[in-house]
Amino acid sequence: MSDSILKTDFNDGLLYDWNIYHLHLTKQFRTDGFAKRSNYELFVYLTEDTTYFIQVYSHNKKNLYSTEDMVRIIYDNWSHLIEKNRITSAIRLSEEIDDEAYGKLNIIM
Repeated sequence: MSDSILKTDFNDGLLYDWNIYHLHLTKQFRTDGFAKRSNYELFVYLTEDTTYFIQVYSHNKKNLYSTEDMVRIIYDNWSHLIEKNRITSAIRLSEEIDDEAYGKLNIIM
């Protein structure tokens, strides 16, 4: 478990926007019981009764938490999970954006 849960202002956009959890793949723990950082993270989508394994990425991957490919993997394999997030094809961005640009987007609800 990440010690980020101790921060009251912590915002996990990948989780809150897409229901994608990231799990540090490690067997090492700190003295306070929290997991040590690892080189790899497993990304999963959880429902009440199913875990969907999306991908494993290096913790050092650039734009790790705004990697559009994770959403594409969900859509290609289990589109029903994110159908509610779909924007109709009639709506288009004025320009294509990459993972870095997605990471800079911040929508306040």
